[in-house]
Amino acid sequence: MDMEQEAIAIFTGVAILFAIIGIYFVIRAWILWTRTPNDVLRAKAFITKQFLHRNFILIFILIVLVAIHTFLEFFVIYGYPLYLARFEHLMSIFYLSLLSVSMILLAILAYYWYGLLSPKQ
Repeated sequence: MDMEQEAIAIFTGVAILFAIIGIYFVIRAWILWTRTPNDVLRAKAFITKQFLHRNFILIFILIVLVAIHTFLEFFVIYGYPLYLARFEHLMSIFYLSLLSVSMILLAILAYYWYGLLSPKQ
């Protein structure tokens, strides 16, 4: 297995791991959400400015990462321009790393929502 295939395997494994973690926290948050009255939910979400700030920053970063990933998808489908052809292996690793980082950030976002909705001990 060459270095590129190892990197692809690692980034794919990381993406899968954090996808599972994110799904876990989203399901837990959704269960808590359905059991939380609307007025309490609104108060929790808007009282904590730090939560709103983190939420906004994470969504902004995720949109940028997904936009870059989508842009690179164009090259994967139609081929790299000649001036980028020599960087094809590096760009394919970067392409997959964007997916992994996006999954990590989505799992963090799901964790923040779970933390907001969970009753404080």
